[in-house]
Amino acid sequence: MAITDNKVRDVDNGYRSLVRKMKALGLNRAKIDVGIFAEEGAKEHPTPPGRTFHEAIRLIDVAIVNEFGSNDGHIPSRSYIRAWYDLHYPEMVEDVRAAMVEYASNARATPRDFEKSLQRIAQKWVGQIQERISDRIDPANRPRTIQLKGSDVPLIDGGVLRSSITYRTDIDGRKVKGPVHE
Repeated sequence: MAITDNKVRDVDNGYRSLVRKMKALGLNRAKIDVGIFAEEGAKEHPTPPGRTFHEAIRLIDVAIVNEFGSNDGHIPSRSYIRAWYDLHYPEMVEDVRAAMVEYASNARATPRDFEKSLQRIAQKWVGQIQERISDRIDPANRPRTIQLKGSDVPLIDGGVLRSSITYRTDIDGRKVKGPVHE
């Protein structure tokens, strides 16, 4: 076996500079959260017309029991967050990757430009979750539930749960919640 005297040459075409720039601006710690957050979730879920509950129900309780199902099995799991994530994960990774490439390839881009990109991505993801809720997640409602609600669409009884899905972005401690205003 002959051993040759080959050499490996590592050429940096700007990667190290990009990493330093991202770290200096705190962009390497950027994150997007989507869902129902504590402030909104703590609110009392409105009682639908013509119905009564034994006690006040918080929006977060409605969200959790619909996502995971009730402990007694009376309400089945209709995952609108976890299942959305599983379905869209590769697309989500690509969304963030594309935003980073766009930011990195534009020498004039500012951290605010990157933040706006993340907010647009977050709005897209919120829309996808809301669309999933509207798409009649199985299992179908029971006949008694349909009679009480006056509708056979699971998860929607006035639209409060769906409209409470929102987002927040965080870039190195600079938290932004809700829609981007340009």
